[in-house]
Amino acid sequence: LEAGMDDYLAKPIKADLLAQALNGWLSKKKELLDVGSETKEEECEMEQTPNEGDAMAEGVADLPVVEDAVMNELLELGGKTLLAKMVAQFVLDATVCVEQVAEAIESQDPKKLAEAGHGLKGICANLGVKRLQELAFRAEQLGRQNLLDGSEGILDNAKRELATVRDYFQQPNSPID
Repeated sequence: LEAGMDDYLAKPIKADLLAQALNGWLSKKKELLDVGSETKEEECEMEQTPNEGDAMAEGVADLPVVEDAVMNELLELGGKTLLAKMVAQFVLDATVCVEQVAEAIESQDPKKLAEAGHGLKGICANLGVKRLQELAFRAEQLGRQNLLDGSEGILDNAKRELATVRDYFQQPNSPID
């Protein structure tokens, strides 16, 4: 920060945007990183409030378990070895976050529900785990609205979805196989 490097990158971090930001700062001396492709402007999708009722209702079941584009980008960035390490860490972190969602519901604490949902949403976005990310978003929104109604359904579905993600990466021909 003292040197003036105060750029901002939104999560999930995209390799080309990170390289572009770093090149902007490094180009004053020498361009050290090759972006490799032009950065396209991406429009942020507006977040919607969660559906009432079943947590796997419209909009969640239709999402991919894992987004192929994110997997391809991560494989290109660091190969299977790095991706396998990221997946292992994701499973550990996501398990903790799902447990925190359960604890928030058990203690009837909407603020903790929002915090746990937000944390889970972020780690899911980094790896492109779309269904679980949407469920985490819904938990976060319930908590922010100071509500717990429907949170147990979200939790049940989040537990099942986390198991689905684990299975996805353990199957033959997965991105880390």
